[in-house]
Amino acid sequence: MTKRKVLPVEVAIPGEEWRVIPRAEHLYEASSIGRIRRIGAARALKARGHRDGYLRVDLCCNAQRQTVSVHTLVCEAFHGPRPAGFDAAHRDGAKTANTPENLIWATRAENVAHKKDHGTQTVGEAVANSVLTADNVIEIRARHAAGETGVSIARVFGIRPQTVAKIVRRERWAHIPPA
Repeated sequence: MTKRKVLPVEVAIPGEEWRVIPRAEHLYEASSIGRIRRIGAARALKARGHRDGYLRVDLCCNAQRQTVSVHTLVCEAFHGPRPAGFDAAHRDGAKTANTPENLIWATRAENVAHKKDHGTQTVGEAVANSVLTADNVIEIRARHAAGETGVSIARVFGIRPQTVAKIVRRERWAHIPPA
């Protein structure tokens, strides 16, 4: 005979407030400390860390599973539905600090500015699909300054001529100081 695994009931945390998540068809709720659970469930869902640093959970609505960022769900539950063109942003830049006080709806431009302010914006070689290195960028600018064409430089580095032009004009890789 196989023993059934008994799942423990989570202990209520003093001061924790739960609110319904509107987008989840009133099946899920978010807490004031950043936990997500199915309404009526004794336990919170297990949040998984994603490679981008944000926590995610899987929700099941209408027999469809969707993976959603915890900060977005908490923001929806405590600050209302997401306005068009807005993202859930962390005031302090801590990607796992998913309390209502730390989350706001911000435009993409505001969110990028916040990331720059608290030093969490991914730039340069740290960007996952980056083809170039900081040394490549310095070399591209030096070659252009020496008179080499953008098309020629692009062939050498395996990038588009438009990308070379943006690097030279400092529209891309602006964080690399001039040589």
